[in-house]
Amino acid sequence: MDNFLAVTGSPVQWVFNHGDYITTVTSSSSKWDKMSEEDIFKIILSELKKYLDIDSKNIVDYKMVKEKRATFVWRRKSRK
Repeated sequence: MDNFLAVTGSPVQWVFNHGDYITTVTSSSSKWDKMSEEDIFKIILSELKKYLDIDSKNIVDYKMVKEKRATFVWRRKSRK
């Protein structure tokens, strides 16, 4: 795998290869923050299998971080 991979048309937008481990990045916190870690993991695992042929037997451990402020959301100021 390359150092990073952009995945279009997937809920997993980015996969970063750190050698001994990978990280995935998803956006749209309003969708993900309502889901359980287990459900999110299932979706990510399905996408890793689909695009990189990585399945559960390849995963020893995982850590999930939900950062609501990590995604920039542009809002137009209303004119008064």
